[in-house]
Amino acid sequence: MSDMNVTVRFSGPFRALAGRHTLSLALEEGASLRDLLTALRGVVSPPFVERVLSPLETNAPPFVLLLVNQAHVWEQEQLERPLVEGDVVAFAPPMTQDCT
Repeated sequence: MSDMNVTVRFSGPFRALAGRHTLSLALEEGASLRDLLTALRGVVSPPFVERVLSPLETNAPPFVLLLVNQAHVWEQEQLERPLVEGDVVAFAPPMTQDCT
């Protein structure tokens, strides 16, 4: 199988937590979003793994919005979604709306 490149972006506080703003990951063609999360473990900081990746992988309530090409990943089953060359995966802080 050949490799594909996926861009990963970190927004807001996740930049400092991950230790970077963006990165490009080479994954095997057909890799899933879950495969990407596993691959990130080797390139981001341990606090990012503990506070962001582990909750996402175990279906614990995360404090992060996970987006693929600007579409929010809502359900655990979506982690099995295959990625394609050029996809952009982003970690963003949740937005709150002031209703006052």
